[in-house]
Amino acid sequence: MSRVSKEQVEQVVDARWAAFERMARETNLPNHHILSIELLRRPHREQTLAVITAVKDRKAVQYVLVADAHGGRPRPVITVEPCHPPKHATYPDASPIHLSALNTHAFTLPTPSLSGSAAAGAPVARAAMAAATLDDPADPDSIPLGVPPPKEDPPPSIVALGTVLLATTFNLGEQVT
Repeated sequence: MSRVSKEQVEQVVDARWAAFERMARETNLPNHHILSIELLRRPHREQTLAVITAVKDRKAVQYVLVADAHGGRPRPVITVEPCHPPKHATYPDASPIHLSALNTHAFTLPTPSLSGSAAAGAPVARAAMAAATLDDPADPDSIPLGVPPPKEDPPPSIVALGTVLLATTFNLGEQVT
């Protein structure tokens, strides 16, 4: 199996973002038209993420929400610290997190404890994922979370959409498959 370099991933990120920008600029898509939704699991951090790319003023913009390992308690990722608490917080501890904290190991979300066979396999899966991420210069998170694009503070409608998608995919979805 050939290895993918960090530079190759950056080329994909740049080409993908250029295509999103072109779509937003050259078509008459309305504001808030969804171009892409990516749902990610980060087992080594017990997080799930929703990365939503949409049209805003004929430009492509990207929003990020981070939730616990089961898609619960989502929090918007922001670029500017608010001067007051957000009015759209669904949970008491749903205050936004700053983009700079997203990739630090210090930032983690508490996760409900696992039981039975899921609990037995979880430490092994987390350890394997953490080792793979450390050894791999082309981190899979770097495509949706890389720069470009700059991330924007999500409006309440995007927070609502991300909340439903994360919970449905990483909690309910895993129960029915």
